[in-house]
Amino acid sequence: MPLLFIICIDADPDRPRSGGVRYDCPDKLRWDHLPKLLARFHALRKDLSDRLSVRLCVTWFARADLQIKRIYGSAGWALKEFEGLWKQVVDEGDELAWHPHSWRWSRQQRCWYSEMNDMEYILRNYDVGFEAFKQGLGSPPFACRAGINFHSNYSMAKLDELGIKADLSAHPGLKLFYSAPKWGCPIQEGFDWTRAPNEPYHPSRDDYQSPSRGDERLELLEIPVTVWRKQFGSLSYLRGLVPFRNFKITRPAFKGWFLPNVWGDSFRFEQAIKEALRRAMTQGRAHYSSYLHPDDVTDSDLRLLSANLENAIKLARENSVEVHFSTAKQAYDLLK
Repeated sequence: MPLLFIICIDADPDRPRSGGVRYDCPDKLRWDHLPKLLARFHALRKDLSDRLSVRLCVTWFARADLQIKRIYGSAGWALKEFEGLWKQVVDEGDELAWHPHSWRWSRQQRCWYSEMNDMEYILRNYDVGFEAFKQGLGSPPFACRAGINFHSNYSMAKLDELGIKADLSAHPGLKLFYSAPKWGCPIQEGFDWTRAPNEPYHPSRDDYQSPSRGDERLELLEIPVTVWRKQFGSLSYLRGLVPFRNFKITRPAFKGWFLPNVWGDSFRFEQAIKEALRRAMTQGRAHYSSYLHPDDVTDSDLRLLSANLENAIKLARENSVEVHFSTAKQAYDLLK
């Protein structure tokens, strides 16, 4: 009985809070943290292999979209610029997938913002980014993670039309909207996954958050991010609030759920893994999915990430469950 471990890396540029350019700056972006993360994961991969005899593989989601085209002249710029990096991760057994953001320049506010309402722009962004990815690599992407985890019926149907087989954007039970005026963007952005299930599903064409087996079913498989939910006020809920890592992670906790990131708080992570192990033992298989950005993981975070992975492997082996680190495509083949 396997527990599939799916680690996604959104290969974004540095965000303003990590030394990147502000959202009200139309100039070129900074990408200092991406090569640093590659080096960190190379060391982590070797360490886990030597000590625990496991093969760590992850899925890197590369940018290709209209923002990249506007800034650099080509939507596929990141594929060419980091060509050596992508070759290295693929040679190490990782997968290269697609991460389109719907960033758009606002002339009125003079800032970048994530377009959520103009579906014509969003669909054109997908068409341009997909073609750039395919031309840059010589083959189309198998999997996708949408920028800021945003989807709609139109965007999900567009991925299906383009031939994307797996999407890993869903955050079951969560609806979150916010703005970042501190970094130059007062325009609200966010996503809604309040109705999405915890298990992988084929979305309905009429409702991207609902599984469907009828004629309206999309062929694409949605593989949700792992969310740990606890009843408000329960002991596990209260324990999950401590320690407060940062506002971004603890804010959703006040609605009764936690995002147990693989690089985050060990208590929340362990609770999510235990629930996944129970599903694996009762259902025959289960998955844990998490994502991170290049500027999320410092050296101290990497030590916590390594400890979390080691603990997950230990817990699985104690329960006779085998951990499979899977790329998006490998997970699709096992979960569909």
